[in-house]
Amino acid sequence: MKRAASAVWLCILVIGAGALGLAQQVDVISLQDGSFIQGQVVAGFPPLVGLTLTSGERVTISRDNIQVVYFRGPQQENDIVETRDGNVMVGTLTGLAPLITVETQAGDMVTLNPENIVYIRFGEVTLEEETPPPTAQPTPQPPLPTPACLPQLMESYRATSWRLTLGLGYFVGGLLESNGFGYPVSALGATATLGLCWRRYWPPHPLEVERLLAESCLEVCQEQESTSQARAASECLGINRFFYLQLGVDFITFFGGGGGLGITIGRSALLDLGFVINPVFPWMPPVLPYLGVLVTF
Repeated sequence: MKRAASAVWLCILVIGAGALGLAQQVDVISLQDGSFIQGQVVAGFPPLVGLTLTSGERVTISRDNIQVVYFRGPQQENDIVETRDGNVMVGTLTGLAPLITVETQAGDMVTLNPENIVYIRFGEVTLEEETPPPTAQPTPQPPLPTPACLPQLMESYRATSWRLTLGLGYFVGGLLESNGFGYPVSALGATATLGLCWRRYWPPHPLEVERLLAESCLEVCQEQESTSQARAASECLGINRFFYLQLGVDFITFFGGGGGLGITIGRSALLDLGFVINPVFPWMPPVLPYLGVLVTF
């Protein structure tokens, strides 16, 4: 029975000691050099300290009621005391020793001059909670420089006009619609198979062209005339391939649907690569390819 009672008391003592260890508060001291010390203030900060407020009034504060003390320094003229009951007082601390001694969690004794301390936070807050790792913030990107003539260029890009066109190949003659940069937009004309066809080209979207001009073609605004600016912008972009879809009627395949690719070979010439679908006559190939050249006037 005595052994059992001794064992019970031993367990109680062990548990009590562990509880005391867990209940032990931790003070956090922030220093002027940016470092932190975690432990307990054991000397230099008495149980009662005085504070002369900026109004001239003097008060006495219990250390047990102090949550954090911010010491005056290069960027702060007064001491600031925050109490656990929510009060914030500003003034000059009195009653402190010239040096404050801290026992670290490793058991070392560190002596500090109050002039080197930014603040002391008493109890309950650990260093990890006090100094969370910084969160990486995205670096803002500077806006892209925009050509001064960009609005006029985009207006020219959206404007279209029709021009007389002669061709050697499937498309033999008609009208070609192009924008201010010389990019084909649509075409209507006669074919070599004694029929008519209509084409719809796909130049780059205006938003894509605007982005490319802002990124790479700042020098185009040096040109004085809008026509010269549009030509310089077209040369700067270097876009010369345009897919198209065509529909038509002729006397050989009857239905002239198809598509192709137009490749610019100058301001007024277009290499024409395409095909026509033949769904009607079984003795002819289902797809008829062609190669030609279009010249505008």
